[in-house]
Amino acid sequence: MNTNEEIASFTQHKRDVSVVKFVPNSRLALTVYQSTVKVWDLRQQAVVKTLSGSLLQAIGDASISDIGVNKDGSVIYLAFGNSVKMIDLKTYSTLGKLTGHTGAVTCLLVAAGHNHDNVITGSKDHFIKIYEVVDEVAASQMPRTNLEPPHYDGIESLAMKDDVIFSGSRDNTIKKWNYSNHSLEHHMTSAHKDWVTSLNFVPGYDVLVSGDRRGIMRLWDIKSCKPIGEVPGHGKSINAIKCNDTCIFTASSDRLVRIWQPSKTLEEQISSLGS
Repeated sequence: MNTNEEIASFTQHKRDVSVVKFVPNSRLALTVYQSTVKVWDLRQQAVVKTLSGSLLQAIGDASISDIGVNKDGSVIYLAFGNSVKMIDLKTYSTLGKLTGHTGAVTCLLVAAGHNHDNVITGSKDHFIKIYEVVDEVAASQMPRTNLEPPHYDGIESLAMKDDVIFSGSRDNTIKKWNYSNHSLEHHMTSAHKDWVTSLNFVPGYDVLVSGDRRGIMRLWDIKSCKPIGEVPGHGKSINAIKCNDTCIFTASSDRLVRIWQPSKTLEEQISSLGS
């Protein structure tokens, strides 16, 4: 990251890589193409396990749309079709699945509960569901709650900070939800002029950044949900927005990954909102 030079290239996938995820408290990373997950040892730069076929109980032609990992790196959650598959990352055995959606699950988040994982899913059925994962149940588990009212079209992106969830949809809107009481706090209508494909937070600020299918980025004050600014980020769809402590990274269908840092102008705009 200091020199922007590539240090390794992992080339064992046969198809487009759609998701990459680090495993907490480990040297492992997960990558997804279609209905296959590869587990990589980052030090050895080698595949230690390939999850596919019978292990995932015949996903078939469906592709894995998103993956999540719990905070201790023991369980991975695979979104495919209208359910979420749970895999024990130590034994690579199946732990059951999360069901209840009537459309394909497109995105998910894993949040830590008191003694269990909470999984938040977004789907093409327009709904966001919250699951309280119970270890003793090895078959199908239904959601604890639906977030109401649903979007008018499929969910494309989710982001969570503290006690707030934001959802981006194909209906061009963003919704802000209270995670504790599952209520809708704000509906940002016409947030974009196309699908809201990605969401994340500006490091060090109470600011949400959203990306759309046209390649436009927009910034929002988290508390008031007022717009702060707009950036023509890419020439095509922004497929992912990720962050570290200081930077924002955007990945697009234009084959570029761009690195962004908050500017003095942004700081001034945030200060003016606060006043």
